[in-house]
Amino acid sequence: MKGRLEILLYYANESPGERSAQENYLAIIALLEKSEDDRHRQIARQLLDDLSAFPEAVSREVRAIGLSISSVSGNSAVLFTNGLARRGGFLAFRGRRKGAWRGRFEVEAANNRIYGAHPLSHPLAFVAALREAAALFPPPAFDFVLVVKSHANPTMAITPRLVINAEDFSERQLLALSVGELPGFTRPLLGISREQWYSLLEASGRELGMRFSAVFLDGCAGSPLEDNLGTRNAPVPQNVERLIVAGRAPMMYQTLDYTALLGPTTQRNGLGRSLGDQLISRGFREIRTKDEVSQPLSRSAPRKSE
Repeated sequence: MKGRLEILLYYANESPGERSAQENYLAIIALLEKSEDDRHRQIARQLLDDLSAFPEAVSREVRAIGLSISSVSGNSAVLFTNGLARRGGFLAFRGRRKGAWRGRFEVEAANNRIYGAHPLSHPLAFVAALREAAALFPPPAFDFVLVVKSHANPTMAITPRLVINAEDFSERQLLALSVGELPGFTRPLLGISREQWYSLLEASGRELGMRFSAVFLDGCAGSPLEDNLGTRNAPVPQNVERLIVAGRAPMMYQTLDYTALLGPTTQRNGLGRSLGDQLISRGFREIRTKDEVSQPLSRSAPRKSE
């Protein structure tokens, strides 16, 4: 991978910031707020906070990436967010060029209310994003530094914050399941599982020739799968040089300083190395070989509430 130019590939599965995409959230929040149970009202507050904090964090990061690339020659980036995808597009910033190039991004995913609000949760969207990035920056000449920003859990690498459809349950059922008291209810597995996500990364190497100098899963709740990654039984995908995960600790809505990441130091050290240095120094976990290193998180910014 040495000697190739590196492209930032930013993939944000943020909660919907536009009211037109919040209908399901707002219906459930309204029900929870009417309850006299403090647990329900607390969950309502968490959902409301998520609807503002997560899309706002993504908007700030997109702006920071664009401004940094416009002022520092040599860096380029491809950006996918739910907000952009709902409008049928994505952004690309090329070093030495002012402003963003807007591409079309349309994914025929399942006809599902949840995926409609969170299109980048769908595996087809992730695959399509990889193909668009590879088409713009052909892998024979470029490596990628992938940042995936999403809610997550021990099973799912990419998933919406809210995975239930209010229309599918009665009010009584919604109140019960919100606090884990609905007998027989199992959380829907909407999104991309951790096993599938790693498989898709590996497939991008075989089918598209994509190589990643660094991959950062910017999402909560580590998985036993990561405990084994890097071992003989669960190797890191061969086209990934370094994989960085959070472990089991809560994540923050804004994790990376993109102004620093895309600054002059990156020109000297490389984007993948700079990303790793920024995260590992703050306690994130890097998986490169079967000799794994695990360190505790230590951060104080507002965090995602899973």
